[in-house]
Parts: sequence; C-alpha cells; structure tokens
Amino acid sequence: MVQDHILTRYIGIPWLLCGRSLHGTDCLGLALMVQRDLFGRDIPDRWRYDSEDFRAWSLVFPDEMLSLGFTEVREPRHGDVCFIRIGGCGHVATLLWGGHLTITQYTSSTWKPRRMPFRYFRPGEVRSWQ
Repeated sequence: MVQDHILTRYIGIPWLLCGRSLHGTDCLGLALMVQRDLFGRDIPDRWRYDSEDFRAWSLVFPDEMLSLGFTEVREPRHGDVCFIRIGGCGHVATLLWGGHLTITQYTSSTWKPRRMPFRYFRPGEVRSWQ
C-alpha cells in the first residue's frame, strides 16, 4: 500500500531534542517535517527551546498554532496536527491514515492507532512569523 511506503520513511527516527531531520527529531520536528514533506505546508519553526524549557514551550503549542492560522477542529482528518497534554508536557503528532505518527522522549518515531483524546488543528493559510 502507498501509505505503508510513505510511513516507512518516518518510522524509526531516533528521538533528539530540537531535532528537525530524519537523523533525529522530537515530536514537533516530526510534525513539521511531515507537514512540509507530505502536505507542502511550510510551517515556520518559531519554537526555540532547550532541555530546561521545552516543557513550558510545549504547553503553549495550541496557542501558537492558532496564531499561525490553524483552526481547532472537532472532526479530525488526514494531515491534521494533533496535540495532547501528557504528564504536564505538551505532545504533538500528525494524523495519518486514521492513526498518529508520533515520537516520544528517548524512543523512535512510530505510527499508532488513534486512541487518545488529542486536540486537532487544521491549517488554513499559514502565516509567517513576524
């Protein structure tokens, strides 16, 4: 299936804080890559954080998405950006073929069936960071 071929490129990437490539990424970096590569959405990477403040940055992600022109939606569809709070930290994924393409700290990226109560954001006309 086409989707399996596409997903293989993004599965197994090692976790790397602030990573933004197939050689290492965090959850935000993975979502940014997938949005750019699969959907042609070049979302400005305006998030600058390190190991000391990435948790705080992760929690403002929904507000940041809205300020970039995304709309929060109740009925998610293929390609939507997903957000959930887990253990006091924000987590980002992408909805692909009914599941979440995701990566968590110190693991590798994976695709998981949709089970958890994410918030979903759909891009409109993405605005650049000023």
